[in-house]
Parts: sequence; C-alpha cells; structure tokens
Amino acid sequence: AGGIIFGTKAQGIIVDFAIALMIFLMVWFYLGSQLDSKLASEARENETRQMKIRADYALDTLVKGGGNPENWEERDISSLVFPGLAQADRDLSQSKLSAFANQPQNYSRFKDSLGLGAYDFHFNFKSPGTGVDVNAGLAAQGSANAAVAQRIARYNGKIGTATLSV
Repeated sequence: AGGIIFGTKAQGIIVDFAIALMIFLMVWFYLGSQLDSKLASEARENETRQMKIRADYALDTLVKGGGNPENWEERDISSLVFPGLAQADRDLSQSKLSAFANQPQNYSRFKDSLGLGAYDFHFNFKSPGTGVDVNAGLAAQGSANAAVAQRIARYNGKIGTATLSV
C-alpha cells in the first residue's frame, strides 16, 4: 500500500495555499481594475480642466482687448497675431465682431491664434437689448467633452453675454 493517502497535513497546506493564491489574485485583479478606472477618470477630468483654462484665456483675449494688430479686421489674416473683439475692455466692436463671425474660412487661423491647440471652439455673443446673436466657430457635435466660459460684455451700449465653448 504505497499509494498517496489524502487527508495528510501536507496536502491540506497545498489546498490552503491554492485557495489563498486564488483569493490573492482575485483581489489583485480587482484593485488593478479599480486603479485603471480611477486613472482614466482622472485623465478625463484633467483634460476638462485644461479645456476650461484655455476657454477662459481665449474668451478673455476676445472680450478684453482689440487684438494684435489692433485693426486686424481690416488687414490680411496672415498678419493676425491674435484676434480681439473689443474697442475697450468688454465693450465689443461691431466691425471686429462681424469680421470674426463672417470668416469661417479662417477658423483654423483663429483657433491657433487663440491658443486652443487641438480643441475646436464655438463663440456666441447674445445681447437681448440689441437683438444681436452672433456665432463663430464649430458647434459641438454629439457627446464630446466641452468646457464653457462666459463673460458679460457691452455692445452698442447694451449688456450681452459672450460664451466660448471649447
């Protein structure tokens, strides 16, 4: 009777070890998947924060100054350093607003000069007191992430809202 006898201590330790190893591996894979999920979520949140920072900066550039060169709307687009829509701080110019909205062929140039990088943008200025509703850029498609910045500005002496979605 030289066979293996089940129920010895050594076999019990091996079974205990195998169960412990399976439990350890299940916990390890669970924690790993939770970490991956958290990292992906943090990456999305970080990108949204970056988009918000760029949207705020770009909208401030548009509504607080006249751009560079100051008369960019009258010149060739190749001379544009960055656009500005104001004739004074948060007082929008009709000619600059019109030039910005009516040049869809220069969308990429405007996007680059505003420092938006790979992000698309959509600008809207609405002034209920004047009936003005001006749009420029590309409206968001589908369920894309978006960051929105808003500023109050004047146009022809009336208050309006400038919105930039990135």
